[in-house]
Amino acid sequence: MDILVSVIIPTYGGNESLKRALDSVLYQDYSPFEVIVVDDNNPGTEQRMKTESIMDAYKDNKKVIYIRHRKNRNGSAARNTGAKAAKGKYLAFLDDDDIFLQGKLRKQVSYLNKNRRYDAVYCWRMESGKIIGSRMKGNLSAPLLDLNFTPCTCSLMIRREAYVDLHGFDESYCRHQDFEFLLRFFEKYKIGVVKEPLIEIIGNSVDNQPKGEKAVKLKKKFLDTFSENISRIEREHKGYRKHVYGKHYGPLMVKLLRYGDLKLAVTTYFREAYKGGFMFWLEFVYQIILVLKKHTTNRQGNQS
Repeated sequence: MDILVSVIIPTYGGNESLKRALDSVLYQDYSPFEVIVVDDNNPGTEQRMKTESIMDAYKDNKKVIYIRHRKNRNGSAARNTGAKAAKGKYLAFLDDDDIFLQGKLRKQVSYLNKNRRYDAVYCWRMESGKIIGSRMKGNLSAPLLDLNFTPCTCSLMIRREAYVDLHGFDESYCRHQDFEFLLRFFEKYKIGVVKEPLIEIIGNSVDNQPKGEKAVKLKKKFLDTFSENISRIEREHKGYRKHVYGKHYGPLMVKLLRYGDLKLAVTTYFREAYKGGFMFWLEFVYQIILVLKKHTTNRQGNQS
């Protein structure tokens, strides 16, 4: 008998991309499954009304469950709301601006069924026409912390027992929530991989990423929370701590500068640079070069 999978889609902003995401699940070549859409818009807003209008087309589809939050809480809370309502043995997640590719559910269910030593599995992804993936499996704390392993929530499928045991996502995080969850996951469980792209990261016009001081505080909170994990790895691999801080704060500095937060970028740099040392500076310069290169390429593409 096939195992029931619960796919949880948190949605915010009332964007039409929700329909594209939802349809990508409904057209999967696997059954049985249920799709739980959690509306995280505030009641009475234009975004809530747009979302309700989109979901009205699915009101007669018994595979689709629509849950409305009483107030905006964030994506982590929406995923937890969906998980509490889920009946599936396996849980999968999809953002409302991305899609599942054909075979996503079938291949990950098959992997978990055949590999009992893993309590979750991730897959590769398509992003901007490129395949992004890794062959790593097991306890991936070290490559996750230094950003050599960059999973996304949509790529995951997890046994519900493990999710419940970990109490789901930390709702105080509106950024890095997938990293935070997985670092707790790796303390007790291991993850496997399906080595092919089964999702596509597309995006939409809704920008709910934290900026400015909020982004700095969230970054600091994340690294402080897992400082013991970093120290544990540092004891076996000298220089690891500096590498981690360089990889995290370099891109953050660039982001602050791009949004015109010069003062905040400078104060954050001098407050945190000692933890990253020379590696911090190298990564910072490298990220600036990448941003400038991307900006130049985009400008040339717009002019052609």
